[in-house]
Amino acid sequence: MFKIQKILDESGEIRFWSHDGATDERWSDLATWVKEVWIEEN
Repeated sequence: MFKIQKILDESGEIRFWSHDGATDERWSDLATWVKEVWIEEN
């Protein structure tokens, strides 16, 4: 089983972390992440 985490950093940016560590996937804020990942399913 692998774990996926989304991290909200000090600047409010959302960063994607997989079981292998940090990736280059980032979103400028929580609202953008919700729109792109949950609503638009990108």
